[in-house]
Amino acid sequence: DAGPSYEVLVKDRLEQESVLLKVFASEKWWTFAFLMFIVILAAMNLIGSLSMLVLQKRSDIEVLGVLGARPELLRKIFWGAGMGIVTAGAVTGLLLGAALCLAQEEWSLVTFPASATLQVLAYPVELRGLDLLGILAGVTVVGSIFAWFPARRSSSYLNGWSGKE
Repeated sequence: DAGPSYEVLVKDRLEQESVLLKVFASEKWWTFAFLMFIVILAAMNLIGSLSMLVLQKRSDIEVLGVLGARPELLRKIFWGAGMGIVTAGAVTGLLLGAALCLAQEEWSLVTFPASATLQVLAYPVELRGLDLLGILAGVTVVGSIFAWFPARRSSSYLNGWSGKE
């Protein structure tokens, strides 16, 4: 009898940390979901701001109506204002987020606490162009939907308009 035989399983670093990598992968999607929730809350603020703008410009809207402006023109004007706000916010947020991500990659701003067996590890981040495009698309879609409501309401202030809305 040659004695007991043992099987040795050799794993690389990624295989050893498979559970941690799965957590990080799901964290990306949860972060995106929370981001979209925050964007929806901010978009509600956009509705309020644009509605106040429409109310403030009510007399100007009536003047435009007297000059022959159609409801479609007013909707385009106020939807364009909403999309300007959305675009400025999205670009500013993406630039700040990308800068923060690059700073984390370079200087390890956020780290895991050290233990007896582990050295201090930087929180892993990677800036990806497709992720930036996905965020930009999500913010733009949510923003355009929420900008549409006050823009649609703006045309109701045209006096004497008998056209189809």
